[in-house]
Amino acid sequence: MKGGPSASPDNLASHANIASHPADRAPRLIDPNSVTDYVKIAHGQFGDVFRALFETYLVVVKAPKDSGAQSQMREYNTLAGLTRHPNLLSLIGGILVNDQVHLVWPFMPGGSLSKKMYEDPHWGSNDPERMLAVAIGMFEGLAALHAQGVVHRDCTCVVASLLCSRTHGQTD
Repeated sequence: MKGGPSASPDNLASHANIASHPADRAPRLIDPNSVTDYVKIAHGQFGDVFRALFETYLVVVKAPKDSGAQSQMREYNTLAGLTRHPNLLSLIGGILVNDQVHLVWPFMPGGSLSKKMYEDPHWGSNDPERMLAVAIGMFEGLAALHAQGVVHRDCTCVVASLLCSRTHGQTD
């Protein structure tokens, strides 16, 4: 991977142009040399997540743990063939790296939904109408996936857990 720890979030943000993103085009295989300035932003059960630059746009690159090239390519082909939906991120493409497929997605600068809802007192659990709207949007996105034969394997229903936690332990 090109770039490295010297790339700072401020440096990346100054190059971003989120208004007209490559996600507006059909997903494609991407030349690994066209993605630069990788900064690791997360590590999870399925692999590492990096913020990077692609065509001067901020993107997220999901680098899976070893799960087999065939299953990764199958996942890429499935995601690339999905019909677009306003409540789902659109795959930009995939990068072939050492017999692995790294998925490239738009970078969402607002942070995670979970963090917003749990840590921002003006955004999450204090605004049930907003929480309901977010929950409905999430379920519409999931329904769009299900209608195309896709079952999301790592869906955390943050909104549902928040709705339940607001009443947990309370007595009437």
